[in-house]
Amino acid sequence: MKKQIGKRLPRPGMLVEGDVIAIPLKDNRHGYARTYADARLGILDIAPTEDPLSLEEIKQRGGRVTFFMGYAEPTDHPEWIYLGCWSFGSKQEATPPPVYVEDVLSPGSYNILDGHRFYRATKEQITGLEEQVLNFPEHIRERVEKHFEGRMR
Repeated sequence: MKKQIGKRLPRPGMLVEGDVIAIPLKDNRHGYARTYADARLGILDIAPTEDPLSLEEIKQRGGRVTFFMGYAEPTDHPEWIYLGCWSFGSKQEATPPPVYVEDVLSPGSYNILDGHRFYRATKEQITGLEEQVLNFPEHIRERVEKHFEGRMR
């Protein structure tokens, strides 16, 4: 089954770099995200709307990312709506900012993921970086809602 513009994702594992999705929020509104390298979503700085915007409308609004989140696609009944693919001009453009990972087997031991490079880091080196966390759809929805709460009508 293929992705269809304006329809829910047919199954997990369908997203590729540059895909743009609408994320159903409370009150029948939609937030927007673009897929980046390293299983990261760039949450777009577009106020939630009742009807999903088209990819062209999103491009016209600039598609600026307000924050990034690691993600796992919906697994049972995908609700994310596929809006199309907005390809990146380069690998560098598709690469989100660096994040850190704390070793669960060795607390206090850190690594930085920067593009496709993964290297050891000190606590000082991770200061100011976001932690790489695998977020499931409900966590993504909640964080997007919280971010835009003051801007939703």
